[in-house]
Amino acid sequence: MRIKRGKQYKKTVMFYKTNFNFQEPYEIILDGNFIQYCAKLHWNVKEMLMKLVGGIVHIKLSPCVYRELKDLHKSDKLIAGTINIAKSFRQDECKHEEILTPTECILKMIGKKNRHHYFVATQDVSLRETLRKIPSVPLIYFKHGLMTLDPPSEVSLIKCQRKEKIKLKPESSEKANLKLMLKNARIEKREEERQEKESLYQDKDFKKMKIELGVKRKAKGPNPLSCKKKQKIEDEEAPSAIKKIRRKRKPKDSSTQLTNNPSEGNEESIIQE
Repeated sequence: MRIKRGKQYKKTVMFYKTNFNFQEPYEIILDGNFIQYCAKLHWNVKEMLMKLVGGIVHIKLSPCVYRELKDLHKSDKLIAGTINIAKSFRQDECKHEEILTPTECILKMIGKKNRHHYFVATQDVSLRETLRKIPSVPLIYFKHGLMTLDPPSEVSLIKCQRKEKIKLKPESSEKANLKLMLKNARIEKREEERQEKESLYQDKDFKKMKIELGVKRKAKGPNPLSCKKKQKIEDEEAPSAIKKIRRKRKPKDSSTQLTNNPSEGNEESIIQE
């Protein structure tokens, strides 16, 4: 057995131990096809099953399976050594009175919930498919000449998840405590709301009294958000902004200029002379 396969088988066995209370010694029900395959390979069935499961094993064989093997042995349809291997195992009495086929007998032993925690070793494909629909049924079979332990089916995984959810739910005693805690929390919340309302009403009454007594309200300043911001003028742009106003002078007449300037008049008189 390879290391990887051995680790996987240990995980599957631990899954059934932790979730469905499987305990040593593990009880394994054998099918006629499985015994015949072991006789073909010349394997020691008990030793191989102990290595596979990793613990002590009790092998069980139902009288219905043994009866079928006997009939096949009489008709020489069995592999040599199959009946001798079947005789070495313990046979438990069937609970049913009527004669049934081996598959029907194994299904009756397992039931709907596998309360006795049986492993089932079989080579019948149809039987394996029906057993996979029942939760907590570990299956053993030969695949490519190797004894393998089937991983947990979807039904068993779903049941495991349901069990975990049930464990997380509160018990009856815890439920009563939770109800009391919720009730107290509601009462406290209501009390806080009532106190807040009272404080609001008191503030309103106080404001009314102020108005009646004639207490003036303080003048509030303008809302800074509604006011326009002052525009700052930069120092560089200041001289360009302020422009000088120049006055236009009217041109004076020649007559007025002569009369006004005495020096110019004297010059003219000197020239005449």
